[in-house]
Amino acid sequence: LTLIIVLMGVLGNSFVLIASLKYRAINMDRISIFLIENLAAADLLIAVVEYIPVLITVIADGRWVLGDVICAIECYAKFPPFVAECFIIMTMACYRTHVIYNPPLVPVSIKWFYFYAALAWFVPTLNVSAASNPP
Repeated sequence: LTLIIVLMGVLGNSFVLIASLKYRAINMDRISIFLIENLAAADLLIAVVEYIPVLITVIADGRWVLGDVICAIECYAKFPPFVAECFIIMTMACYRTHVIYNPPLVPVSIKWFYFYAALAWFVPTLNVSAASNPP
């Protein structure tokens, strides 16, 4: 079951990224495509950073065989993609609400969404030590 989750996460999100980067002429606004690409990248990182070490542990009969260094790296690296994913989903919801309730005459600049995405990826890395090592 863990292998299926890893394969679905890696392959599915890789296909989303490849398709969105290859077919830029899709009849969709740039902000939505940008947010979907960020969400797929966060999902891909979660699948790689979180589930592959778990898969190796399951294959090794429940023992951690990757060593202390990989344990520490995995502990610190799994937090930022989760927070970034939550923030990106929240940004998508706010953007879609804006598009639905406001007429097309109220444009939204993509520069703000570049800023939101940078914030979504940068802020969790500042707090990663506190989140990875609870008191």
